[in-house]
Amino acid sequence: SLAKAVRAKTGIDAASFRGVMLQGVTDQGEVKCLQWSDAQAALSQAGLCGWAWGQSVNGDNSSTLLTVTPPFDAFSDKAKGLVDQAREAVDEFAKLKTGFEAVSYHPMSIEVDAEELTAGRFIWVVVGTVIIVFAVIAARYRAALIPIKLFFTIALPIIAVEGMSVVVFQDGILNWTGIPSLHSSGGLVWINPVATTFMLIGFALDYDIFLFSRIYSDRKSGAFLDDEAAIVNAVAATGPVITTAGVIMCLSFSGMIVQHTNPFLSQLGFTMIFGILVDTFVVRTLLVPAFLSMAGRFNWWPGSMPSKEGSEQPRAVQMTEGAGQLLA
Repeated sequence: SLAKAVRAKTGIDAASFRGVMLQGVTDQGEVKCLQWSDAQAALSQAGLCGWAWGQSVNGDNSSTLLTVTPPFDAFSDKAKGLVDQAREAVDEFAKLKTGFEAVSYHPMSIEVDAEELTAGRFIWVVVGTVIIVFAVIAARYRAALIPIKLFFTIALPIIAVEGMSVVVFQDGILNWTGIPSLHSSGGLVWINPVATTFMLIGFALDYDIFLFSRIYSDRKSGAFLDDEAAIVNAVAATGPVITTAGVIMCLSFSGMIVQHTNPFLSQLGFTMIFGILVDTFVVRTLLVPAFLSMAGRFNWWPGSMPSKEGSEQPRAVQMTEGAGQLLA
């Protein structure tokens, strides 16, 4: 029977199987099925059996419901394997028992299917998003180097942040802290990279464009005739705003890691906070200025910016106080 096939494939105790066509457990610990003659005899007597039959069997007695209660959390990672095993048992039963049709269902099966579908499309959605966004920004500033810059200052840092989340919640690198929400939970919840990647891309682009547009504006207007001065001034001018925004966003996600009852929220909160801190204090403060300084005039290629060679009388500008101190 189907119950025996599922029992053999999953290894679940026979007592966990329930159905009006089941009659308990045999002495060997196997599922005991009810014979049709015994079922007819039970139905001839009014009572609980008749009510249960009406609840789990269709009108023409051609379909019945079989339930299995696993001895573990039905929404745990272990239950994902149970879904696959149950489906294999159902498929094998359908091949052996011609003329019969069996279907398995569990809410976890929906998540398993969603995970499989998402895993197959996630990388393509990320790549498509990155290509379109980077191309639009490059077209806006008419600079061919911008997609390369954004790859090193947005894409790679986000990959590093997701990797750090794996090290924390799979390898348990922060178990020593004693903070329950940062303990290893056996790995990342599958939806965590999906939920965090695009938010981190949005935050990184926001801070990056805020800084780069200030540099671009100062250079385009001729306020600064060399990239280094414009970069230092822009970092000093936009730094407090970016830092404040980053800290506020970290505080807004902090509630997720204060609790530890929901592993997904803990992982989401850590990934977002760590990603924002990296972007605020490392990428925007060090990586972006360093990249722009090394690229020099190639930052604007194929366009060009006013330079000392092309202007005999540079404009006098009022630099940000912090920038002036840095240049000094």
